Amino acid sequence: MKITPELVTTDPASMKVLQQLARETFKATFDANTPPDEMAAFLKEYYTTESMEAELTDPNTATYFFKNEGGSSWLLEAFLEGRPNRTGLPRRHGITAHLPAS
Repeated sequence: MKITPELVTTDPASMKVLQQLARETFKATFDANTPPDEMAAFLKEYYTTESMEAELTDPNTATYFFKNEGGSSWLLEAFLEGRPNRTGLPRRHGITAHLPAS
């Protein structure tokens, strides 16, 4: 299986896939412990196009899609300490992986 990395850009098609993967991953991770109304509000407010564009254009962050030949996509975000994330918390060095829901 061939896996191809692709730098995520702010074009509308990439943003749509990015938002979908991020929302699905967050929901799959935290849905069991979060009231439905809070989950819906968080997903709507946190994963806005504007906030995600800000992260994609942050020079301390690199976000990649990894696509396999079958068309599945994964998301990998690598970041250095710097600008606070969308929740306002300071960033640390690290990597965040978002995997599609199965």
